Amino acid sequence: MFYSLFDDALVNADTAMAGGPDGFELTGIAPGPYVLQVISPQEGDSSGSYQEMDISGDMDLPTRSAPLAVVGGIVKFNDTPVPASLIVTLVSSQLSRRYGLRITGEGAFKFSGPVIPGKYEISVGGVPNWYIRSISVTGARLSGRTLDISGSEPVRLALNVGHGLGRIDGTAVRDGRPIAGAMILLIPRDAENNSVLFRRDQSDSDGTFTLYNVVPGSYSLVAIEDGWHLLWSDSRVLERYMRLGQSIHISSGAKNQATVELQ
Repeated sequence: MFYSLFDDALVNADTAMAGGPDGFELTGIAPGPYVLQVISPQEGDSSGSYQEMDISGDMDLPTRSAPLAVVGGIVKFNDTPVPASLIVTLVSSQLSRRYGLRITGEGAFKFSGPVIPGKYEISVGGVPNWYIRSISVTGARLSGRTLDISGSEPVRLALNVGHGLGRIDGTAVRDGRPIAGAMILLIPRDAENNSVLFRRDQSDSDGTFTLYNVVPGSYSLVAIEDGWHLLWSDSRVLERYMRLGQSIHISSGAKNQATVELQ
């Protein structure tokens, strides 16, 4: 069960459950809006459902609920299988949920449990230097790296991956002089839907910084004075800095040098 916080985020509710084959009882629930998720194990797979509700006192749980989606797909590298230790991850900051699993030797994957509707960012990991080059999807909407699951239709992902992350070594300056303590931020295009591509660092005493594991693509590189208090994940906050930022393109496996003016 999740508590609906500010109509924007879901957090795990601390409840106690007791019951048997004929039903169950949840206790210790504070009044408020919730989302109830029920997972039903089945042979070879599992199914699930969810229900939005507003709890104001003792009540019977509703019997009608919407089914959850089953998510799976395939990972390919130049039409050949990728390392079986590669991990596909879905992360939702809204739901405070993370789903991750290793692919099979053929590159296939399927999350063991159904996925509650919401927005999830897609990434791969578990093996150094691999990254997602492109994504295609059926059964859900896709914006950048953000997957929006809104119903119970099965979701199938096709991930085209590449090998060779980039790196940026640079210096933050003001009027040509190195500046220490600046917030260095690498901002991807369509930042709102690609937060997994952000990279951050702080300039050292000599103004230098290094950004590791940069996914190939086009970015805006900025250095912000006293920037650590900013809500940098908000694209509206970043707009003013991006206009004066340094455009930079990262190729696969490349090591780039940059000098960026402090804002």
